[in-house]
Amino acid sequence: MEKEQSRFEVDKEKYRYLDPLWKVLESVPSDIKITMEKAGEQSGLDPGISVPLIQDFCTEYQKNIMKHFTRLILHGHEMTDTWAFDKIMLLTNRIDTGTNMEDDIDPKLMRLGERQMKKWNDKWREKRGV
Repeated sequence: MEKEQSRFEVDKEKYRYLDPLWKVLESVPSDIKITMEKAGEQSGLDPGISVPLIQDFCTEYQKNIMKHFTRLILHGHEMTDTWAFDKIMLLTNRIDTGTNMEDDIDPKLMRLGERQMKKWNDKWREKRGV
């Protein structure tokens, strides 16, 4: 019997074009970050295709999170065990955007989410062997 897909997963086939990007990000040492431009160059992907596809991927993932937010609170492992979460973590941990997202988030909300995000990040790092 095939395992049921998580509510937090995306259609992996739709984003198969980005596979070379994931390989580049996986090869970046965990203690540094690279720019999206450099990752794009190293992956050999056409930015006209890859950038909109990454944006679509992030949007689809965020919609899944918001749609199933209550489930996320109660069963966070269902999100952290997905292919999509792994790729989101690669993007957030290995890409240098030149900005600090924390500056744009309400400090109270940051404090509430920091512990949980740290747990999810630690779990992701453990799975990756980092």
